[in-house]
Amino acid sequence: MEYAGRVRTAFRASDFDVDGTQEKMTISLGVAVWPDHGSTLDETLQAACDAEHAAKNAGGDTVRVAGVSSENSTLL
Repeated sequence: MEYAGRVRTAFRASDFDVDGTQEKMTISLGVAVWPDHGSTLDETLQAACDAEHAAKNAGGDTVRVAGVSSENSTLL
């Protein structure tokens, strides 16, 4: 989770060239760990995808962990 937070912070601090214009962007991350969040690769990837959607639904620029409710999830 700490690493995902550092990735999000670094992404936010970076400038991206979009058609010759420097733009700021944010990123939403979903984290899942095998075997905690799935017994197969497909289940674990689906859990990460679901967590990413939860991060986006929370307003973006956040990290969500699979299986953790938004009330208990730390926003990094």
